[in-house]
Amino acid sequence: MKTNSPLRTLIVSASIFLLLAPQSGCMTVQHGNAVVQNTDSQQYKGKKIAALPVKTQTALATDSIQGLRQEVNKRLGQVIKGRLPASTVLDVATVVDELNQKNLLPAYEKFVATYENTGVMDKKQIRALAQGLGSDYLLFTRLKAEKMDIIISRGFGASVDTMLVDARTGEVTWSGTGEWKRGGIYGFGETKLDEAAGRLLDLAFASL
Repeated sequence: MKTNSPLRTLIVSASIFLLLAPQSGCMTVQHGNAVVQNTDSQQYKGKKIAALPVKTQTALATDSIQGLRQEVNKRLGQVIKGRLPASTVLDVATVVDELNQKNLLPAYEKFVATYENTGVMDKKQIRALAQGLGSDYLLFTRLKAEKMDIIISRGFGASVDTMLVDARTGEVTWSGTGEWKRGGIYGFGETKLDEAAGRLLDLAFASL
């Protein structure tokens, strides 16, 4: 018996779906690493650490990465407090208030611009910024992210680079990175920003 065209099309479509269905799903890749090892945790005991606002790459400053930056900013102080309970931590919200009230935003922007352009931290800028914030250490964090949503495929990837800088010497006393990626097809691979922020910071600060 000859199969009519609509039925044949339905059978072929169903066969393709059944063939691909076992391959659909979600894959997560994560990695954390210490760039500069923390050789002496006691150096932070009783010290004040200021968590500076997270810097993002200008070219990637889309709505999605701005939302992720907000989530990272909210959690940054809590993560530091958890890793260094003997230290006093100024979270990002507190630091932002201080930067505004004490007219330190130009100093912060100059510090960031110098590092972004040269890869070198200006010790005078560090001391001036830390003195204005009344802190012994500055926590500088950079965020990179990308998001893909094409037809049946979804993907999200982000990385965090963070470092603690001694305000007195201008030296990096610890630095860590965290990378987190998730991808999938057929509706899988969707990522919530709060989940991504939490995982990124856990990975980046695991070595502190």
